[in-house]
Amino acid sequence: MPVELRQRLGSEFYLTLSSYDTVYIFAPEDWKRYTQRLMEFYQSNPQRYAPVLQRIMSFGQKVKVDNNWRFIVPANLREICNLRKTVYFVGIGDRVELMNEEAYKQRFSKITAPEVKELQAELGL
Repeated sequence: MPVELRQRLGSEFYLTLSSYDTVYIFAPEDWKRYTQRLMEFYQSNPQRYAPVLQRIMSFGQKVKVDNNWRFIVPANLREICNLRKTVYFVGIGDRVELMNEEAYKQRFSKITAPEVKELQAELGL
């Protein structure tokens, strides 16, 4: 994992399943905000948002790195996200996304599309 991401995450952080079947990695303070937001949605309409709450929280786990800055992605997340030998870490605001090579290539092809470049230029970013 890149040094910048290590510094942001610290030695303990949270993993959960994303809506893209990739792994979201959160620093503790970001995980707290994320789950608070999730609970607000749930409380506004428990029947509608219960499955989302269950999906995120049932896969949510705190992990700790070892001295070589390695960590173990739980087997259930590895299986659902099809994580094998090659994985990619992508920083996206308040979280890092961990994905397999195929997911990375698909995502990369979308973000390099001409329409995205045009929108970025339109926003002046």
